[in-house]
Amino acid sequence: MRTRRFRSHQPDSRIDAEHAYTCEAVTHRDAAGQGIGSALLRQVVADIQAAGIADIYIDRHEENAASAGMMRKAGFVEIASFADPERRPNGSRNTTLCRWQAP
Repeated sequence: MRTRRFRSHQPDSRIDAEHAYTCEAVTHRDAAGQGIGSALLRQVVADIQAAGIADIYIDRHEENAASAGMMRKAGFVEIASFADPERRPNGSRNTTLCRWQAP
């Protein structure tokens, strides 16, 4: 979705630019570890860039190693972690925010 919600995390040169937020990236558990999630996420990034948006954000539970790997393989880097007990009732109860980085 198009947003300005992550303005405080935007690079200074694009602080007022519209950016994108990817709400969910999920594959069936039987497809885990096959690179399908990363490939789908890379395609989403390409589609968003084709629409003229440079900055893309996604988040996950801080302790979700599978999501962390998928996001990293698709070019996302962690930029912040914060308490998020309403969305994350289990584990650390933290959310990690990631931003897509051009290679």
